[in-house]
Amino acid sequence: MEDLMTPLDIYNKEFNKTFSVWSYNVDEVDEFLDLVGEAYEYIYLENEELNKELTELKERLRDYKEREETLSKTIDTVKTTADNQQQNAKQEAEAIIRNAQSKAELIIEKAEVQAEKVLKEADKQIAEKRREYKNLIEHEQLFTIKFKTLLNTYLTMLEDKEDMDDLKEEFNEEFEANLKEDLDEDDLQTLKFSQEEVATIEEA
Repeated sequence: MEDLMTPLDIYNKEFNKTFSVWSYNVDEVDEFLDLVGEAYEYIYLENEELNKELTELKERLRDYKEREETLSKTIDTVKTTADNQQQNAKQEAEAIIRNAQSKAELIIEKAEVQAEKVLKEADKQIAEKRREYKNLIEHEQLFTIKFKTLLNTYLTMLEDKEDMDDLKEEFNEEFEANLKEDLDEDDLQTLKFSQEEVATIEEA
């Protein structure tokens, strides 16, 4: 494409002079060229200004496009980072929940085992206490029977005054033997007859 004509080209344009009768008047041609040059100069300058503005607009548009691309990449990066963080947070939360559930189940399982042991031990102690209570009742009944039998024997033998000394010694030995067999030390201290009590029984 040829270069655009400038106003100076119009002002400096020269035509070949002829002496023909039909040729144009030189002054009129120059005057007309001056008018055309002025109009063209105005259009030319305006076109130059528009070209500058167009160039600036193109540069701005290119800059905007670059910024848009950068912003788009930044948004994509932020979105990807946010998605990754959200996914990581979700996985971490799920892991924490699973870990907490596992610990809770383990604690419950241990508590159930411990509770079962405590209940078994309590049942065992209750059964043992029941056996001890039953044995005490049986010992009490046996002691009562033996004591009544011994007392009846003693009262019967009291009728014979000549056997008093032998009866006293025999009674004490047999009575103490029965006490030691059926009662513990505390019961012996409580139920043991003193020599004075035996003497009182003899006098009666």
